[in-house]
Amino acid sequence: MIRDGDRDCVLVVACDNVSEFVAAGFTSLGAVDHDMARPFDRNRGGLSLGEAAAFVLLMSGERAARDERPASAEVAGWGLTGDANHMTGPARDGSGLALAVGKALCSAGIAAQEVGSISAHGTGTWYNDAMEMTAFKSVFGQRRRPTYSVKGGVGHTMGTAGLVDVIVAMKALQEGVIPPTVNLREADSDAEGWVFPEPRPCGSGITVSTNSGFGGINCALLLRRCER
Repeated sequence: MIRDGDRDCVLVVACDNVSEFVAAGFTSLGAVDHDMARPFDRNRGGLSLGEAAAFVLLMSGERAARDERPASAEVAGWGLTGDANHMTGPARDGSGLALAVGKALCSAGIAAQEVGSISAHGTGTWYNDAMEMTAFKSVFGQRRRPTYSVKGGVGHTMGTAGLVDVIVAMKALQEGVIPPTVNLREADSDAEGWVFPEPRPCGSGITVSTNSGFGGINCALLLRRCER
């Protein structure tokens, strides 16, 4: 809406809470780790449910300058796909997510090698984490990008997860630090060299944030650090 000139300011709000229905549903899928979520860990057993509310104010550059509002980051590009693979399971070849990341890069006019880090969906479930690593390798090849998930710390906040990820990613860009993947003890073989249990310096001002959901939906946002 902002890029098309329909609006110059949009407030994006998300919130979700853990209900008995949600808890029972994820448990029936065998998707809950009753200890703690360990995204990308060799011994991961599922997700941890969380609750959150979040908001982000999006503005055009002209509106932000006129209102003298400092910008945390720029949404440089985005991609959205639906692989229609399964009601709850992701496509294991990562094709839908890889296409979403490719669309985000194309809309931003940014080459894959310019991306410095990845804020992954990283639920801690076997199929999601493996699918994401397959997708990332499809896009970035063997040029590993530091990758992290916040869900070991805050849980899977469901309808708020994407916005929580974006807020953390913006802060990480501001601080020049790639967050650790909380609860990571031993990276799975396909994630070795990509994920780390400790923070690392960010070598680029561009990050991609990915999310995947039921029904085969995949989203990728490219965020760029604002220098001014």
